[in-house]
Amino acid sequence: MSIKDVVEDIENGLVEGRYRENVLEVAEDVEEYFESFENAASYAEAYDEAYDRRNPCFDPEGYAESWHESFNGDMSGIVESLSDED
Repeated sequence: MSIKDVVEDIENGLVEGRYRENVLEVAEDVEEYFESFENAASYAEAYDEAYDRRNPCFDPEGYAESWHESFNGDMSGIVESLSDED
């Protein structure tokens, strides 16, 4: 295991300790759209705070995918857009 791998494992452990399990599950599902797992977790938390999980329209994966397609892969601004939903 290289030093880089060790550092990545430590960073991932810190991210995992910061977020709730349901947020981490969503982050794993949308990670492909983001530059890092931490960015995906930040998005998943913001989405979870903006929308009610009990709502049948709750779809963080679909929202991330739609944003990714609409903005040619540029995910900057997605977290801020959810903050504006309030």
